Amino acid sequence: AGWASEKVMRRLEGGAPRVRYLGYVAEADLPSLTPGSAVFASPSLYAGSVFPVVQAMAGGVPVVTSNISSLPAVTGDPPLLVVPRSVAELRAALERLLLAPSLRGTLAARGRERARQFDWEMCARRSLDFFRRVAGRDRS
Repeated sequence: AGWASEKVMRRLEGGAPRVRYLGYVAEADLPSLTPGSAVFASPSLYAGSVFPVVQAMAGGVPVVTSNISSLPAVTGDPPLLVVPRSVAELRAALERLLLAPSLRGTLAARGRERARQFDWEMCARRSLDFFRRVAGRDRS
C-alpha cells in the first residue's frame, strides 16, 4: 500500500466506484495492464517516478501528473499537470479526462509521440554526449 493512509485504503477496498486497487504489480505485467487503463495518475512529489509516466504515455494512456520537479520537462505537452498536494486539482483533472473521450484520445496520441523521444538508444547517446562534454572530449 506504500504511503497510503488507512482511510484511503478502506475506501479503495470498500469498492470505490470504478476503482480497483491492485496492490503491487510486477514489472512484467505492466505492458499488458497499462494500455487498458482510461487514465494514468501520478501526482508525485519527486522526480523518481518519471519512468512509469513515460511508460504510460508509450502505452497510449493519457497522463495526469505533477507540475513540479522534472515531470513537466519530461512529459512535455501531453499530460494534464496538477499541484500534487491539491485534491481539488487532481479530482478536476481526472473528471476532465474521464468525461471527455476526445480529450483522452488527443492526449494519448500526443503522449505516444512524446514517449518515442525516450528510447534506450537515444538516452544512451545523450548520456554519452553529456559525459564527453563534461570530460572535455566534446566531438560535436
